[in-house]
Amino acid sequence: MIASRVAPLAGVGIIVLKSSLVLAIAWGLTRALRGAPAACRHVIWLSAIVGALLVPVVGHFAPIDVTVLPVVVDSSAPASSALADAATVTSNESRDLQVPVAVPARGAGARKPWPRLTQSVGAVWAAIAVLLLARFALGFVVVRRLVRRACVVESADWTRILLESAHRISVAATPRLVMSDQVETAFTFDALAPAIVLPMSAQEWPDARRRAVLLHELAHIRRHDLVGQVIGALACALGWFNPFMWMAARKLRIESELASDDVDLIYGVEHPALEQADGPIGYT
Repeated sequence: MIASRVAPLAGVGIIVLKSSLVLAIAWGLTRALRGAPAACRHVIWLSAIVGALLVPVVGHFAPIDVTVLPVVVDSSAPASSALADAATVTSNESRDLQVPVAVPARGAGARKPWPRLTQSVGAVWAAIAVLLLARFALGFVVVRRLVRRACVVESADWTRILLESAHRISVAATPRLVMSDQVETAFTFDALAPAIVLPMSAQEWPDARRRAVLLHELAHIRRHDLVGQVIGALACALGWFNPFMWMAARKLRIESELASDDVDLIYGVEHPALEQADGPIGYT
């Protein structure tokens, strides 16, 4: 009974170890590539998180089984054939024997078995995962409502810099530009219809800072970083018990910001220090 309960947990432990190994390999690669562009490390972390999520799927549809070859018996040997005949006779005789099977009687006061350990662990995992996913979904809804209520920026000064910046880094679809008094730092939202949200204080920014901020946010849009952040949140919700998953999601966000900073440096734009947003959807 104990072995039947422990076996599923052992399988889960193997999946966690494999996922942690994938993330550990990514950590080693990014450490070795500290001098490489941040975009390269960002791709490594994103690939590692996706790979860690796919470990159970790959193990289910493509398990690696070690097959042991059967022992080859020489049928021409007389001793082997004699043993085979004896085994056949014994099996035929055992078929005719009726062995009574004792069925244990249930006592009137017998206790009902406790819920299986695997079911209890699975229920706890599912409950926490649902709570984390609900928290992320709630944050998504709140930010979406904020963006819808924001004021659309139609100033020629802003639109001119936005179009120039989008053209410089080859962003096909120009995002919407809105301002809100409920935010303190700029961020990008919505992967399908991207929008750059600016604080009201951005009205006083000089052209250099406007260009730096817009290039930074457009770099997020070009790399589809919002999709990566959603994948990271999903990985943290499903693997909430694995500290390596949280570390990988945090590294993904950091490398995303550094990669966008590199775009400013590539185009010779010196941007001021920007605060990092820790919101559910936002970028700086």
